[in-house]
Amino acid sequence: MPLLTVERLNVVFTTHQGRVKAVKNVSITIPHQETLALIGETGCGKSVIAQSILRLLPGNAQINGRILFQGRDLLLVDEKTMASIRGKEIAIIFQNPSLALNPVYSIGWQVGEPFRIHQGVDRNQSIQESVRLLSYMKFDKPESAVKMYPFEFSGGMNQRVLIASALALHPNLIIADEPTQGLDRTLIKQIIEQLDRARKIHSSSMLLITHDLTVARSISDWIMVMYAGEIVEQAPTRDFFQSPLHPYSQGLLGSLPKNGFHPIPGQSPSMIENLQGCQFHPRCKWAKEQCLNGKPELLSLNRRLVRCFLYG
Repeated sequence: MPLLTVERLNVVFTTHQGRVKAVKNVSITIPHQETLALIGETGCGKSVIAQSILRLLPGNAQINGRILFQGRDLLLVDEKTMASIRGKEIAIIFQNPSLALNPVYSIGWQVGEPFRIHQGVDRNQSIQESVRLLSYMKFDKPESAVKMYPFEFSGGMNQRVLIASALALHPNLIIADEPTQGLDRTLIKQIIEQLDRARKIHSSSMLLITHDLTVARSISDWIMVMYAGEIVEQAPTRDFFQSPLHPYSQGLLGSLPKNGFHPIPGQSPSMIENLQGCQFHPRCKWAKEQCLNGKPELLSLNRRLVRCFLYG
């Protein structure tokens, strides 16, 4: 049994502008001790999937489908059970440390919070655990660092604080939502190395959400490509970067500086409007009449999946 299985997930937000179809019939499987990288442009629905798994969506969200974690449907368990899972069995690393960390609490207090909530330890013991975790994350003086506050740290240091807190209780699943956003390449390399090392030591699985293809390539076992709320391709990481199948995937790789920096023309469709046919057809150089009117299914090709009439 896979660690996590998302089946036919749909998420719709009711807004003043209309119904936003953020996630459309998405299915995901994450095996034990493997990393799946979910990639795509900003606004395609990647983070909504992460929030759905942890049931952190706002009140205007309508969600249906199944999210099976170790055999339990997380959409059916009560809030008390869900609270016991968050941070202990499933941990999330948010993309913006300045918003995820509380400015009025010390670093040691915040890193040690999982121990107090889930293990009932006292303040002193939780601070000791914080020192251990910050040392593990390569802080030079962890005994001093636990007494400091987020504003005294750089963005990269605060990101390492979030990782330390997420790894505190050795979760089975780590959700890393844009963990390197806004960092320079040197810091990105350090963050990814530490995150991957910790995941392997604790035998955790990871859902990595990113638009940085270099990061996805360096740490993942599988690549899943999302466009306008839909999954358009899935493949083993090496196969994906050697031969992407979907025209959107090809465009993403073509937009990399080392590949000539050829951006995909046009823009993603509105998540409110009901675009007919393939969601990518207005931007696709291979689009035909069938693509404008028909809805391509997600096809299985060996160990890969692709949503495109080119392979039908």
